[in-house]
Amino acid sequence: MRAAPAATGGDAALWHRRFLVLFFGVLALRVAILALLRLDLSPDEAYYWDWSRRLDWGYYSKPPMVAWIIAGAVDIFGHSALGVRLPAAVLGTVTLWGVYLLGRRLFSARAGFWAAAAAAALPGSAVLCLAMTIDAPLVCCWSLALFTFWRAAEGGRGHAGWWLLTGALVGAGLLSKQTMAAFWPLAGLFLAADPGRRRLLRSPWPYAAVLASGLMVAPVLAWNARHGWITFRHTAHHFHAAGGAVSLKTFLAFAGSQLGVVSPILWGLALWVGGAWLARARRAHGPVAFLLAMSTVPVFGVLALSLHQPVNANWAAPFHLGSLVLLAGWAEGAVDRPAPPPGRRVRLFRAGVWTAAAMSLLLYAVPPAVVRSPLAGGRLDPTVRVRGWAELGREVGRVLDGLPGRERMVVLSRRRQVVSELAFYLPRGLPVARWSVPGEGVRSQYELWPELLEAAAGRDALVVLEPGDPLLPIVARDFTELRPLGEVEAVLGPAGTRRLALYLGRGFRRGGRR
Repeated sequence: MRAAPAATGGDAALWHRRFLVLFFGVLALRVAILALLRLDLSPDEAYYWDWSRRLDWGYYSKPPMVAWIIAGAVDIFGHSALGVRLPAAVLGTVTLWGVYLLGRRLFSARAGFWAAAAAAALPGSAVLCLAMTIDAPLVCCWSLALFTFWRAAEGGRGHAGWWLLTGALVGAGLLSKQTMAAFWPLAGLFLAADPGRRRLLRSPWPYAAVLASGLMVAPVLAWNARHGWITFRHTAHHFHAAGGAVSLKTFLAFAGSQLGVVSPILWGLALWVGGAWLARARRAHGPVAFLLAMSTVPVFGVLALSLHQPVNANWAAPFHLGSLVLLAGWAEGAVDRPAPPPGRRVRLFRAGVWTAAAMSLLLYAVPPAVVRSPLAGGRLDPTVRVRGWAELGREVGRVLDGLPGRERMVVLSRRRQVVSELAFYLPRGLPVARWSVPGEGVRSQYELWPELLEAAAGRDALVVLEPGDPLLPIVARDFTELRPLGEVEAVLGPAGTRRLALYLGRGFRRGGRR
């Protein structure tokens, strides 16, 4: 690796000002798009929102950070889809700070700017900043932890503070999503492989940072121990086929998904540049070795995993950040291999950034375009999951208003997606619970809240099912009477509607039995 070209103070200041314009411009754009699109919450977002009404140290499938963030956001911004989602736009944009600071520290302010511009342009980032899921805080924590870890690994004055700050950021990431657990093993790989920093493994500070992370998640572990390690068991099922037969289909599905998440040019460059350095990893040191360990190695690891099982497109999301920093350094000439002429490197990388930005802008334009097209409501409509729920909530609420004894009724549904959406869009204070098949065990967070069904014992209920639900006869056994009330529907467009069948259940008898 060649040393980064020295940047003059004026150059660094110029690129820093440009980054500030980029940062605040991207933040304003994302908030404006959220406000203008006015899409309903997706079932997962509504599910996490329902968690936020019962704050705890753990939940069925995920750590607690997403619920904590949503609870604070709704308190500040109000009960609305925009209030729930604003943290995603903010966290996704704060991610750019970590990328910029790392690129500037490793190479130059110009490289930092372009790495941040690439991160902002990714189509995956466009989606991540429109939905409040666990990925927004995870990627933000990963980005900032990359920078603070590098500062800690540099040594020198204040390095102890950088180690502890890294520990705190990794802990916050672990409170967000299980993927953050990969950070310390990858960081340890870098320290062990880089001759100039191997001595740090004999220092107490890396272990103090790991301990700090562990202390932050100790309450989560205690919560899981009390609940039969439910989150760990749920996570394990994602890897049920690992080590099985080689599947070209799942490999191509994941690799192809990254063309949309990262964009074709940047994804191709990341594989080319990262793969070229990985093939000669013994000769990598310093910044390149760090970025290989924290980005290229896990990206290729996820690719290898996809040879054996289905892999979600977002699993590699945090690992791409370091790859973008590596590409920015390569484009600026601070990384010398692969070695096409410098001008060609810049053209390739910036073409990738602009292509990704164009794809992201196209993504932002898709919702208003699709809802006005013949595809609206059909299988080819990508907005189906985030439309129609508010209308269904209003329609179900209208039916409830016409029922006697409404103030003592509960709402029951079988699918957790319908439960969470109705919990959000029905008038607040109305109990909404999940009816589960007797004996099926814990299948969602709602089974960890048995008081919801226990409170329904002996009460009448509005039962909300999908039309033609085959379990209707089993549901009926839990009531002294189950009378159909008809259907409600939300028209999603020429190609489809979303419908729900409503029933009045008299005298719920099950009372939370599992």
